[in-house]
Amino acid sequence: MVKQLLFAILAATALAAAFIYVSHKDARSTASIQKMGSAEKTSQHEMNSRSPAAAKTPVAKGPIDRSYAYSASKDLSAYIDELQASGKDKGEIPLAKAKAIDECAAVRNPGNYVPNMVRQWQAAGQQPAHMENVRNYASETVQRCAAFPGGTKMSMAEVERLYAQAAADGNTTAIARKLKTDVLFTALSPAGDTLTSNDFLPTALNLIRSNDPSAILELSDLMGENSKLQGIAAGSARAEAAWRLVACDLGLDCSHGSSLLRQFCLNGGMYCGDGDLRTNMMNTQFSPDDFSRVQQLEGQIYQALQSGDVGVLFVPL
Repeated sequence: MVKQLLFAILAATALAAAFIYVSHKDARSTASIQKMGSAEKTSQHEMNSRSPAAAKTPVAKGPIDRSYAYSASKDLSAYIDELQASGKDKGEIPLAKAKAIDECAAVRNPGNYVPNMVRQWQAAGQQPAHMENVRNYASETVQRCAAFPGGTKMSMAEVERLYAQAAADGNTTAIARKLKTDVLFTALSPAGDTLTSNDFLPTALNLIRSNDPSAILELSDLMGENSKLQGIAAGSARAEAAWRLVACDLGLDCSHGSSLLRQFCLNGGMYCGDGDLRTNMMNTQFSPDDFSRVQQLEGQIYQALQSGDVGVLFVPL
């Protein structure tokens, strides 16, 4: 019951955030800052929307290309086979399997999946201009999942088993996900009132210092309005968004059409518009003033990562 309640709360939060729409007629797609060293020309609006982190060299030490390869795959079964044949570290393979099964478990009836997704988000009030992206994302998911062997276990129990295996193998993304899940479940349990940041901050700081963008994305869910953490980088929707953008700065694939945006859109109705994650946040989630604060915080977090002094982000206010 606790797990079901958590999923319901997360889904409701995502759906609510998705429809805080701010009209911004002259917005243009912001160049993706994870493309290191980009020298693209941008409009003045785009220049103003970039964070201080955008012009800096990413400091990622983790496998920054992992999310791009996963996003680009048209056949997740073949992608996993290639990973197994390539001799990747042992934690990477169960992580990829967990992500793929989690994505594909929803496609139980491929013929109905696309129209069902379209109907679901139309009924929920998704912007009409975004419905083509919903349709495309759903179609891409059907294609990516079509070749999974018939005997593959498509269950949350199997997903959790694989994530646990990846964490036991030392994969930082899987460890971050486990920490996030443990903290959120505890917060919803009778023991939630006694949970403090001292119970998990040291582990969180070690994961942040890994500079693994996928791990930082997982931890962003602990930085929102109900965060048990205190400091300049936790406790608000702006903080949660800033950590997500930092993950992009560090190399996570946050582009339009990425697995990240596809899953946000199909599972929560968020970021279904054109453009990358930054552009979607700017156009649909925050007012211009609030988004400016998000980017300022993003820059502070990024600078702390560069200096190695991430502990300063969580000094109590």
